Amino acid sequence: MLFDKEIIILQQENMSSKEAVLKALAQCFKDEDLVTDQFIDGVINREQDFPTGLIVNNIGIAIPHTDSDKVKQSQIGFMSLKEPVAFQAMDGSEKSVPVRLVFMLGLKEAHEQLDILRKLMDLIQKQTVLEALLSCTNKEDYLTIIRTENLI
Repeated sequence: MLFDKEIIILQQENMSSKEAVLKALAQCFKDEDLVTDQFIDGVINREQDFPTGLIVNNIGIAIPHTDSDKVKQSQIGFMSLKEPVAFQAMDGSEKSVPVRLVFMLGLKEAHEQLDILRKLMDLIQKQTVLEALLSCTNKEDYLTIIRTENLI
């Protein structure tokens, strides 16, 4: 299951940079032994080369990930931020995106990526869902949103 380890950090404060966000969330994957020792650096390096920041319905979202060879067991992690953190836009421009929602993908099988990205894109197109994720303060409510949107 992609959410069975419940890598969920809600209303995170005091994140000084996108690297701090990526390290904090990726470390949760490492702590659960879901990824190799190269996962954290892999996510950070991939974000530098292929930025994932996007704005949907005026809300900044990032979907960082890395290669499947750095993943032992597939999982999706989530972090909401009290204050936005600047990520580079995924469109290749130098624009900065004020991100408040981060979905980190740790996918063991490369073929999983397209399906999960499609489901995430469907989810983030819904303004009410994004607002619910932004205001969510407990794991149970987060998991209810994810179940309702068929990510689980």
